[in-house]
Amino acid sequence: MLKKLFALLEWGDNECSHFEDVGLRCSGPDTSKQCVTSCGNGYFASENACVECPLDCKTCDGSDSCLKCVELRFSEDKKCIPQCQLNTFGNTTTRRCKSCPSKCATCVQTKSYVVCTSCLPGKFHDGNDCVESCDKMASFSSYIRLSGNYSTFSAYVPSNGNYTAPYIGLLEVRYNGTWHTVCNEKFDLEDARVFCREMGYGQPISFQGGLYGRGNGKIISRGLECTGKEKTFADCPQKSWFSRGCTHYQDMGMICMPPAAGYVVQQKCVLECDDGLYRSSQNTCELCHRLCATCEGSPKNCTSCRKPYYFSKMGCSLDCSSGQYGNEAMRACLPCSGNCITCSYTAYNCSSCVPPLLYDGTHCVSSCPPNMFHKGRTCVTDCGLKYYVNVTQFSKVCQACPVDCIKCGLNNATIVCRLCAVGHVLTSEGKCAHTCPPGHVLFPVAVKTIGIEPMIRLRNTLGGSRYIGRLEVFHDEVWGSVCDHYWRWKSFHNAMVACAQLYLGPPKVVYYGMPKKIQALHISKIWLNNVRCNGEEHHIWDCKHSGWGSYDSCDHSDDVYLECQTPGVVTCVKQCPTGYYRNESICLPCDYSCTTCVDSVNNCSNCSSGFYHTPNNTCVTHCPIGFYTSNKQCQVCYSSCLTCDVAADNCTSCRSPYFLSGNTCVLNCPERTYKRLRMSGIKLIYKSGPYEGVVQVTFNGKTGVACDRNLTMADGNVICRQLRMSRAESVYTQLWFDQILISYPTCAA
Repeated sequence: MLKKLFALLEWGDNECSHFEDVGLRCSGPDTSKQCVTSCGNGYFASENACVECPLDCKTCDGSDSCLKCVELRFSEDKKCIPQCQLNTFGNTTTRRCKSCPSKCATCVQTKSYVVCTSCLPGKFHDGNDCVESCDKMASFSSYIRLSGNYSTFSAYVPSNGNYTAPYIGLLEVRYNGTWHTVCNEKFDLEDARVFCREMGYGQPISFQGGLYGRGNGKIISRGLECTGKEKTFADCPQKSWFSRGCTHYQDMGMICMPPAAGYVVQQKCVLECDDGLYRSSQNTCELCHRLCATCEGSPKNCTSCRKPYYFSKMGCSLDCSSGQYGNEAMRACLPCSGNCITCSYTAYNCSSCVPPLLYDGTHCVSSCPPNMFHKGRTCVTDCGLKYYVNVTQFSKVCQACPVDCIKCGLNNATIVCRLCAVGHVLTSEGKCAHTCPPGHVLFPVAVKTIGIEPMIRLRNTLGGSRYIGRLEVFHDEVWGSVCDHYWRWKSFHNAMVACAQLYLGPPKVVYYGMPKKIQALHISKIWLNNVRCNGEEHHIWDCKHSGWGSYDSCDHSDDVYLECQTPGVVTCVKQCPTGYYRNESICLPCDYSCTTCVDSVNNCSNCSSGFYHTPNNTCVTHCPIGFYTSNKQCQVCYSSCLTCDVAADNCTSCRSPYFLSGNTCVLNCPERTYKRLRMSGIKLIYKSGPYEGVVQVTFNGKTGVACDRNLTMADGNVICRQLRMSRAESVYTQLWFDQILISYPTCAA
């Protein structure tokens, strides 16, 4: 019983655990020993004893020589194997492997005869037979293969498998009668699964560019992005066939598991070619172009299209022509209804209408609803820029503003401009002119204040200056930056469109290598990349680009940093408002540190919050040496004080030759006190000012500099204190050539 059981199972082929180990107790020693004239099935005679055959042998004449096999095994060269080799089949009566008919690559035995399941090269499988040609039927030959000199692949084949041709080699696709290679660009496991399955093989074992040599001619496919579930590789998103960008050093090589059935029908006769293939003039099934779901007569003569393309008389295209819409189910361009000039999704979902009908956003109507305005051939809820609403007895019509007027309206039946285009000024009469009237100056208008949202901005750390900063775009309710890839080659046209969309002057500077302060401004998205404008677009996203959120290898160090010229959109005012100063005929913004200024950007009369006013009318975050803070002002210290606090004579350090005694600077120290001079052994060299330079140290008779690695502001405060100076303002990284005496200092300050 155990022998029969073991004969039906492979050694180790079980799902048992050691909690299921067999336990056995025998009654005593073997009492069945006897002399026989024949050993019988399952044994062979050896040295006057009967020895057991291998477990899968029914009869044998030696330990490795089977004469007849048990069920589910076949005899070949006196071995019992579970499956016969290529070109042979297992005879279920004799349990022996026999040769297939000469034209078969693989075959199986039926009740009455042997039938071919696949054919030798040059033969076509037709039902149960292999034939020389398919006569009136079409012949199919696999259009994907793994090719190459398989004898050179042994180094790549796993030691625990016997994977040889045709499951290993250079991946090639036959198109229009020629074999082409596939590029390894973005090629991953899901792509490999689709190719192995399409060839009829098992799962992929290995894949790599250049793994099995290089091909010739054009490379058919690159940038594949399969999900692994596609029926054919042509269904996978990928770049245009034969597009440039790869070399034959990137040709993909693969190893696939053998098919579960043990064979693949590589060539066969078919009544009709499958979808994605067409019947050629030679009665062969050939691959259609990747745009075609079906084609006829030639690879590009599509009769239906793959997603996301639509079929029309012009072939397969992403968009349908005017008067048609893309039907998702049929993947075809179908005509719009009679009232529609253009439509989308369905024939009756119009997007423009045949005159005199008007489009109200969903339908074609004879007149606009009461809550909408008539603009051209459409009904709108807002006339938008460069238009005003003219209410008549029968309708509300959007009329065009005068030339050079961005925003206008009616005042007692007279058209009055409220905002003029860049390069023009708004007069008090509501007209656009080139200059302001006498007694007026130009004032830049922030378009947001008059209800215009450009959906882009220049963001910076300069207190809200809108002329300079990182270019950011608002999309999907999120602000994101613009990558500078390709911007360098189209910088002027790109910047011109961006500045115009911001209603500012033409571009002044396009920066690369954004300042670290700007980089520190948090932003998560990069919205646009490879922007290419011609200068005529109304919005930066109207220019050619890689698509929203498609930014490849960009990071925020590649963000575009732009400066537009002042003043942009302007109006005329009699005097500059708070926060601006008059510069000849124009009001310009004060520095962000000032709330008010006079005559120049930094000549501040009042400071912003967090800043202190200095005697030279600048605003600073920290008063300079020799000053103290009082009521948002920097007040001068007493003449002998180098630094002071709270009051002018409350000294915290002294100028030379004075010494600090308490909070007073004296020439001579009082009795019982001593003069403490600057500590020897440390000083500033290469000075750029009295309190700024490179730290030089003298120690044990040697002089050198301190290494700046890991140096922090806390360390700087200690050094400044040792130099008898105030706190550290900055710690710089410099390159000098003196000997380094101190490395990696760490101070607690």
